[in-house]
Amino acid sequence: MDEEPQSVGELIDRGIRIAGRVMRRLAVFGLALIAFGLVLVGKIDTRIVDNARSAVSDVSAPVLDALSYPIASAYRWFNDIAAIGNLIAENQRLREENARLANLRLIAHDLKAENAGLRRLLRFDPGPVAKSVSTRIIADTGGVFARSLMVHVGSTQGVRKDLPVLAAEGLVGRVQTVGQQSARVLLITDLNSKIPVAIGEQRRRAIMSGTNSHSPMLEFFVSDVRPTPGAVVLTSGDGGVFRAGLPIGVVEAGDGSNWRVRPFVDWDRLDFVRIVDYGQPPTIDLAQEAR
Repeated sequence: MDEEPQSVGELIDRGIRIAGRVMRRLAVFGLALIAFGLVLVGKIDTRIVDNARSAVSDVSAPVLDALSYPIASAYRWFNDIAAIGNLIAENQRLREENARLANLRLIAHDLKAENAGLRRLLRFDPGPVAKSVSTRIIADTGGVFARSLMVHVGSTQGVRKDLPVLAAEGLVGRVQTVGQQSARVLLITDLNSKIPVAIGEQRRRAIMSGTNSHSPMLEFFVSDVRPTPGAVVLTSGDGGVFRAGLPIGVVEAGDGSNWRVRPFVDWDRLDFVRIVDYGQPPTIDLAQEAR
């Protein structure tokens, strides 16, 4: 047999607990009923759901936008703190770099003054400043009996006949014919190419002649001493067409008097060239010499 409540307070507390359980059950049932109703309405007429969704979005957008400001401000604040730390380290690095560059500037200034004094002492004339134009090779106009290239620069860009043409590795050839927007380059391997060269550390003079192959030939040696295989071949500057000291290649071992040169330029990967004007007109006509 249940015991009777001992007081009014216990009776009220029990009533509140019972009412709470009833309200929770009613709330769950009501929410389920509302959800079912919304699904049913959405199935019947989607425009009602869309309008309701739009209305909720319109109401919630300002609230969400207002709440996003503090979050964005806090995010920017943390980023600013991290940036300040990076700026301190960057500032220290730049200070050290500035001090190092200032020291190098003083050294360069001293060397410049010393170089100018030595030039005046020796009465050294450096000659005209070289001008150059770089271009892409647009066509290989060579064949069985010719080795030449077409480039996309001409007289409009200051290109003129007999200017040397260089690649990153060394001498490619010389300008043979010039148009306004194009020029043809005669390669050092062409049969008509004749270049005065200097060989090895002793700078022994000879003529390098093209053979329409990848390896030009050395002939017309000034002295009876033959070159050493592996010796570097440079332009000698004789005739004034090519400036002295332009790299060409190395001497390959020959059979008897047949000495050949292996050019530094990789002809299979030649895409870009540089046409250089050293400001010195040739003293001989290579076209006449070739004939």
